[in-house]
Amino acid sequence: KSALRSIPVHQRLLDFGFPDWVNARGKGRLFPDAMSGSGDKPSFVFSKKFATFIKAIKVWQPRKRVFHSFRNNFNDALRRAEVRPEIREAINGWKAKHEMDAKYGIGHSLEVLNEEINKISYEGLDLKHLEPEEWQKHLIEKRFNS
Repeated sequence: KSALRSIPVHQRLLDFGFPDWVNARGKGRLFPDAMSGSGDKPSFVFSKKFATFIKAIKVWQPRKRVFHSFRNNFNDALRRAEVRPEIREAINGWKAKHEMDAKYGIGHSLEVLNEEINKISYEGLDLKHLEPEEWQKHLIEKRFNS
């Protein structure tokens, strides 16, 4: 229960149809492949698969280019967007540094967090293949080529 939280979703993911994908998943985990052994975090499985992949394409660097790098990159994007530290902490799900302030009130609204997360952009990142029309074309091609 302590892991349940409201999470802001970037507008680009909404544009790509993420809510439809979530609704199509039904009940249960969004990412069932992330199940792990006892004591391991759900990201453990993805981390291992990611390490295998980036080693195979020869871009892996110990403690520099790893699965956790996504989290570092995301926080840097929040910084570049000039999102205040307390908002970054809330979005990342981190314990607030100013603990007394965090003890009182309910924190920032989901609307505020969503407004701040939508400030993020990654210049030069082409996500056209995730557009609903492109994704549908991909699925159709995959069916015909199977």
